[in-house]
Amino acid sequence: MRHVSEMNYDEAPELLLKSARLDVSSTDYRAQALAIVAELGHLALAIDQAGAYIASGEYYLDDFLDVFNAHRQHLLENEAYRGASGSDRAVYATWDLSYVAIDRQVKAGANEALRQGPQVALQILRVSPFFHNEGIMEDIFRFAAENSNGQVETERKADDRFPSFLLCCRPDGRWESQSFRQGVQTLLSFSLVGQESSGRRFLMHRLVHLWAYDRLTVAEKGRFCGQARDILKRSIAWRFASSDYAFRRDLLSHITTAQRRSHLSSMTSQKQGVAEFALAFSEAGRWKEAEELEVQVMETRKRVLGEEHPDTLTSMNNLAFTLKSQSRNEEAISLMNRCLKLRTQVLGPKRPNTKTSLEALHEWQDGEDET
Repeated sequence: MRHVSEMNYDEAPELLLKSARLDVSSTDYRAQALAIVAELGHLALAIDQAGAYIASGEYYLDDFLDVFNAHRQHLLENEAYRGASGSDRAVYATWDLSYVAIDRQVKAGANEALRQGPQVALQILRVSPFFHNEGIMEDIFRFAAENSNGQVETERKADDRFPSFLLCCRPDGRWESQSFRQGVQTLLSFSLVGQESSGRRFLMHRLVHLWAYDRLTVAEKGRFCGQARDILKRSIAWRFASSDYAFRRDLLSHITTAQRRSHLSSMTSQKQGVAEFALAFSEAGRWKEAEELEVQVMETRKRVLGEEHPDTLTSMNNLAFTLKSQSRNEEAISLMNRCLKLRTQVLGPKRPNTKTSLEALHEWQDGEDET
């Protein structure tokens, strides 16, 4: 059974209660069942297996969610409970079989063309857990490839684990979309992903998304989280047309997931994409998150480049604006004053960046005087 089938609002709790051998007419049981099936994403196989756990007496209906969230991987992998309706594989094992089948396609491919789709499919499966499970845009990979300025092949040679199949470009510098779409089609054929109506975005069922994450080792989580962050970073260009703003808005859920996952992995470098992620957060008015990243950028550049380097001064300027946006006026004025002095000293008083800092500082100080 490979298909990821979702049940409707009425069928799902009824299946859970039947599988758990509980009274389907009980309103109390139904209320508890509704919460459980929502957490399981209305996925029939997962609901069936949850019912088998409850029927075994090992867990109860009213504490199943606590147990599930604490021990998700064990529960979904355990072969001891095969579902009240006779499913012959635990939920995670079902998807593991699909993974093995795709890997077998890679090994059985007679040439590179036949291996490419399955290879890309596996690379997508490895980085997708570090994106949000919905709205995974083809444009993320297209922009990441085209913004890389030919660096992908060099990095692939330096590290054969680099996900180069996702970021291949043609000789003219444009992204090679065919191999990526072949990978998505492979995943669609195993029902591991679904395609949104536009056709240029795909999604993973919440439990498939969790399985893809849980199946990775600690070292793999660190490595593939780093790759996902790198792809997201590369996809963000410092351009400011309306389409660029719209793309960064759509990227926010993926950046948030990557940030959360990287904090969970001690083996993930959290330096990748910091400045780019801060840009996306600040444009969305998520000032606290932007500030946290901008402080990292500024401190790193001070340490590596020195306080007077133009890039350090840019990060200082950006952080001052973020502080001002949070009405932290004294801190913003103090930092911008320091930035202006250094820009005047390093760049000269007539440079555009120096003038920008001067105008902002005067405006902020005038506002303080009025209050």
